Amino acid sequence: MWVFSGSSEAHHCRGVIDGLAFLPIVDLPVAMSYLHRNIPDVDRVAELVTYFDNTYVSGTVRRPNTDAEDGRFLLRLTRSPPLLPPQVWNVHESTVNGMDRTNNVSEGWNHAFASMVGHSHPSVWRIQAALQQN
Repeated sequence: MWVFSGSSEAHHCRGVIDGLAFLPIVDLPVAMSYLHRNIPDVDRVAELVTYFDNTYVSGTVRRPNTDAEDGRFLLRLTRSPPLLPPQVWNVHESTVNGMDRTNNVSEGWNHAFASMVGHSHPSVWRIQAALQQN
């Protein structure tokens, strides 16, 4: 987990990363390139941006161990896909089309229930009292 010093630059960077979910998927590589070039000079922010890019946008680049048969060294790079590709977490299309922006259908129910009960993790007694009032 990343611990930030509370700087406004770090907070801004996290907000920008959150905003990537609303960009069209085709624009994400350009946005990540922009972030890499313009991240604030704050401890661990560059590490966060790189982690997000590797895990959620671009995947990772690795060099497999390969040697040419004639003794020369071949440099080959392969890109592994991201663990959670943008098609899973990006909500641009859902937002534009007025659809739900979550793939968890119970999230809305949980929010409504927490609003009704007045607490996000209610005790049995609080639930009972809320049900008796309604």
